[in-house]
Amino acid sequence: MSRPSDPLTQKANASRTPAGTAWQALAPHQKWNGSFLRRERTVTRKEPSVSMSPTVQPPAARKRQPVRQWYKNLPLMAGLVLIALGLGNWITGSIRTAEHAQQIEESLQAPSRGGVSSKRPSAEEVEIARVRMDFYHVVASGGRLMTAAGFLLTTFGLARSLRPRARKG
Repeated sequence: MSRPSDPLTQKANASRTPAGTAWQALAPHQKWNGSFLRRERTVTRKEPSVSMSPTVQPPAARKRQPVRQWYKNLPLMAGLVLIALGLGNWITGSIRTAEHAQQIEESLQAPSRGGVSSKRPSAEEVEIARVRMDFYHVVASGGRLMTAAGFLLTTFGLARSLRPRARKG
């Protein structure tokens, strides 16, 4: 319930009709909702003053274009996701490929003593290291491809969001 000291409530109470409604005496920017008095926001637009000297208009006088949020730009978001995933795959694949290549190189250089190897891995372990090295090479190549596609999509998304909008008219 409104407080009696509120000027809108006082105006509504002063102009009540016998039926108990106050909507007839309200100003155009006020509405009676049945249970409370509500003020509606009115928009007044001031015309810019015309002067003979060339001046820069204040920001409020310029017509504003609606700003499109960056997260609603699908190519930009998809490009950023592809860049992040591609870089992760590229880095992981490169590091793991180098680890397994080093493991294979060490196994080939280790000397065997009397036909039995104490430190030398078996042929099966070397083959597993080669397969893993090939897998991580594919992961690194896919990461490079995803990163390149991400850069293309990000460039397209930025160009799309930064270009001037065509005016309807």
